[in-house]
Amino acid sequence: MKELTLYPLGYLQGSVGLIKGTEIKARFLPKMEFEGASVGLIGFGLQHDFTKLLPADKILPVAISAVIGYTKVNGDYDLEDFNLVQGNDQRIEANISTWAFNAVVSTKLPIINFYGGLGLCNR
Repeated sequence: MKELTLYPLGYLQGSVGLIKGTEIKARFLPKMEFEGASVGLIGFGLQHDFTKLLPADKILPVAISAVIGYTKVNGDYDLEDFNLVQGNDQRIEANISTWAFNAVVSTKLPIINFYGGLGLCNR
């Protein structure tokens, strides 16, 4: 039986500020192949800061935003080398698409900031 090897993966993610507290976000992992497996990812999102619309903007050092994002992950994994499932041509193939809707609250302190969020995902 072949031993399972773990690979750390990272993806590119960036955002660009547009106008009046709105950012567009993107993430990308090109299709990578290694030891019978492959994975790729693409995603985009839109974030808007609503803090200036609230009366607490001048009193509390917090920012309140909403984020809508879409992510699509494609991957497959060849199980034949691991003898986990009997038979020939055994593999896992996954196409996962999800929408995420989040509310994010963060501090606006001079040195260190904290943030938290609450979200809903749709698969």
